[in-house]
Amino acid sequence: MNNNLKRTKLYEKHKELGAKIVDFAGWEMPVQYSNLIEEHLTVRNNVGIFDVSHMGTFKISGIKSFDFLQKMIPNDLNRISKGKAIYTQFCKPDGTTIDDLIIYYLDDNLFYMIVNASNVEKDFNWLQNNIDNNVELENISNKTAIIALQGPRAEETLAKISD
Repeated sequence: MNNNLKRTKLYEKHKELGAKIVDFAGWEMPVQYSNLIEEHLTVRNNVGIFDVSHMGTFKISGIKSFDFLQKMIPNDLNRISKGKAIYTQFCKPDGTTIDDLIIYYLDDNLFYMIVNASNVEKDFNWLQNNIDNNVELENISNKTAIIALQGPRAEETLAKISD
């Protein structure tokens, strides 16, 4: 494996659990633990957990953060409430897509944005180049770990371990 590959904070746990690790966009990421068909069926019929910590994470805060994000995306942030998220995009003035992303509305004047791993620098620069006064922008990608639950029992499983 290439020695220049990045590792998520969960890398050692993946190795400990016997994951098959591959180069995925510059990251050492697990692709499977047992059998692809078995894992596929588990997610389709039960629940699967995925390490998506390679994704970029930005913290957007400040008294104008809502207004700033509202002008940066084509969706309406008013469609979501605190504790919810919206899937959206960054678009150029001509309407072409820069990247797709997810914005989490955590609290008044506090949002997290998840962007594609290969576009972290580009997306952060896009925000930075368009930033407003009274908005703070921080790339916290190296400080976070992200897991995703998927499958029909995802909500039930999450409810067992969180509020």
